[in-house]
Amino acid sequence: PAPQPAPAPQPAPAPQPASAPQPASAPQPASAPQPAPVPASGLSVEEVVELLGSSPERFTAEMLAALTPGQVAAVPAELFVRAPAEAFGGLTSEQVSALSTAQVNVIRPARVREIAPEVVGSFTAEQVAVLRPRSVRALRPDQVRALRPEQLRALRPVQIAQLRPRQERVMTSAQLGALGR
Repeated sequence: PAPQPAPAPQPAPAPQPASAPQPASAPQPASAPQPAPVPASGLSVEEVVELLGSSPERFTAEMLAALTPGQVAAVPAELFVRAPAEAFGGLTSEQVSALSTAQVNVIRPARVREIAPEVVGSFTAEQVAVLRPRSVRALRPDQVRALRPEQLRALRPVQIAQLRPRQERVMTSAQLGALGR
């Protein structure tokens, strides 16, 4: 008997024309039209309020840093809380001095962690007293080191109870003394 010839190789499937729909070419979120960038400086209070009310995710640290203390103070707390956590990295010591206790009270843990240590150190005792207990717990060790004894004396028992060993380990004897430890 004669040997059987090997089966002919099957041709590769022909590429589909570019106009044919392909599942892999589904629109990607990145291809969606992006809104125009918002300039970091020159925003009015009204523009900041509008941006935080309609597109808070577009509010950046650069935008926050460019605001005057008066502009920051004029942003209602219910909108201030809508700024993305990363934006709080732009908060300055001068702006902190203008924050109301209502604005400070809405700074949640993820946002407080973004604030520079020297800015945390510029909070007043009254502002520290209204921080949410979980925000006190969220303070990074370098932020805790920046707290002055008078700020620590302003902490309420419920806030002090939130302090963790990693935070207390970095405190100076003056800071620990302010806590009664």
